[in-house]
Amino acid sequence: MAEGSMAGEVLTRLTRRTLFCQGALAAGGAVLAACVGPGQQAPVATPVAAPVTLELWQGAHIPHQEVWKTLLSHWSAKNTNITINGLTVPDQGTKIQAAIAAGTVPDMQLTLNALTGMIKGFFASTDDIFRMHKVDPRKDILPSASEAWFIKGKFWGVPLEDGASFTGFSVREDLLAKNGLKVPDKETPFATWDELYAFGKKAVLTGPSPESTIYSWTSILGQIDTVVCAAMLENGVQYFDPNRGKWTFNNPGTVDIIKKLFYDPSNVLNIENTEFTNRAEPRLGATTSLRQGKVSMTWYGTGTKSEAMTAKEDAAPYITTYVTPPFKGTKRMPVAEGGWGVTLMKLSTKQDAAATFLGWLASDVSVGAIWNGYLACRYPPRAGQLTNYPDCQGPDFVGSRRLLRHHDADPSKFIGWESGGTIVGRAAMNPILQDVRIGKTSPAQAAQLIQEDLDRRLENLTTEVGSLK
Repeated sequence: MAEGSMAGEVLTRLTRRTLFCQGALAAGGAVLAACVGPGQQAPVATPVAAPVTLELWQGAHIPHQEVWKTLLSHWSAKNTNITINGLTVPDQGTKIQAAIAAGTVPDMQLTLNALTGMIKGFFASTDDIFRMHKVDPRKDILPSASEAWFIKGKFWGVPLEDGASFTGFSVREDLLAKNGLKVPDKETPFATWDELYAFGKKAVLTGPSPESTIYSWTSILGQIDTVVCAAMLENGVQYFDPNRGKWTFNNPGTVDIIKKLFYDPSNVLNIENTEFTNRAEPRLGATTSLRQGKVSMTWYGTGTKSEAMTAKEDAAPYITTYVTPPFKGTKRMPVAEGGWGVTLMKLSTKQDAAATFLGWLASDVSVGAIWNGYLACRYPPRAGQLTNYPDCQGPDFVGSRRLLRHHDADPSKFIGWESGGTIVGRAAMNPILQDVRIGKTSPAQAAQLIQEDLDRRLENLTTEVGSLK
């Protein structure tokens, strides 16, 4: 660990030098020598002035691949000497560690806010990239997105999205209309979850037999940890005790949340059908079931509509997104687990060129909208941004504006690294909450099991990577 940390510091200094010595690289070795400290060798880097191809790894998620085609076509149109070769690499988490061990890394990686990579020094800091392109991540990017890439005093990637964007619910207006229903068209149409459930019971469509043909609701969502943690905060319950270094799920307040959000809808209210679960990609259980007309409402934000529009589905015009009511009280709290972004690999020998590309990702106002499919350009929107950049309006402009207004009123909060990042929270909660939905596990048992699993995972994580602070 000590050797890796020392090597990381040296490489960080080299990265900073390559960023500020691009002109020296183009001018030649004599000038470059001035950029090299005593006892150091000049970094092996390709000058931006010469044609260079950068390798960027991305995952196997098809929507992401399609978005990268669009983004890279925009980059190509800039006629730079930098070409981006985007490679689909399933199971990046395992393969990137093997690549680092072999010294054959890609130049960049599209990934979720990867805690382990940040802690272990896989990535180069992006602080200088933000500074050179006059981007302030804390002001120009939605809060939880920038926080998710900040640890140990530095930023380690360029965020592309804010994971609090789904602090809402989407409906199929055409299916609701079959029961004579319409959601009140305002930011938060229901003041409480009880009001939403009362509406949900009316939204169930019954066929010729007693069974429901279309249920009103599904809460099958991959980002379930953010929903639960937000509800805990709204209920006056902290989700993590920093003094003890332990999760705080096993308490009456959280038991009530699990009962109300996961147990009652299917076991008591009969408004949720649990069969729409996709184990490989739980989030798709929510969005796909709505788009296919199996339910009329679901947790999720503007991604539902934009995905339907991208796929040119007949349901797209009928999907509308609203903000969910708070679990308790009057204040809805957007909480996020971070989101996707692009990292600069510390062992890349082409860091100057990669920094130029990452600078574009960080500073071009249209990148966020292209990536997310909704209004996620620079935040807050700059003067003329919405009118001068059509991409910034996104497929679901109305739903996006609702959520941005919601962020303005109460900026999103990042769950924090005590969860170990996105994968830990989902892995700990999803299987247990699925058992709650089908009545296999009680809410009280679930609260205890989730806390035990999260604490165990946190202990394993800190044993592997050390302190997260």
